[in-house]
Amino acid sequence: RAPALEIHKICFRTSAVRPRVAGISAMGRDIAGVLAAMRDAPDSIQAQRNGAVQLVGLLSSGGAPGAQAAIDGSCVELLVATLRAHPSNAELQRWATAAIGAFAEHCCGEPAAASAAVNAGAVDAVVSALQAHPGNAEVNRWGLGALR
Repeated sequence: RAPALEIHKICFRTSAVRPRVAGISAMGRDIAGVLAAMRDAPDSIQAQRNGAVQLVGLLSSGGAPGAQAAIDGSCVELLVATLRAHPSNAELQRWATAAIGAFAEHCCGEPAAASAAVNAGAVDAVVSALQAHPGNAEVNRWGLGALR
């Protein structure tokens, strides 16, 4: 089933194409909305992938309010569950590990964020993704980035 929010692709400043949740500005601050859409469709690889891609952008640009929204919304717990539910899909593993990396880089200045990531099993989930896809350069790039 499609996620609660319709997902569209738009181009940002980089050449990468990233999905955008309809109704959220390009700077996007609605982390809670993306997490809700992902929770609405846990079995949809496309919904999980699109949500993870969106989270990379939102977490990277959200500042302190974004960090708090991610913590309050159990963002890392959801990303870990996504990694564990779809271990064979390299594209999803790539983006979920990238979102965990964005969380670690941009949110772990908040004391509760580092604890949330560790308690959620983020390290083990990322290591499992790396082990499941040793020859995939993108999974390795984002997975190793998440662990640094």
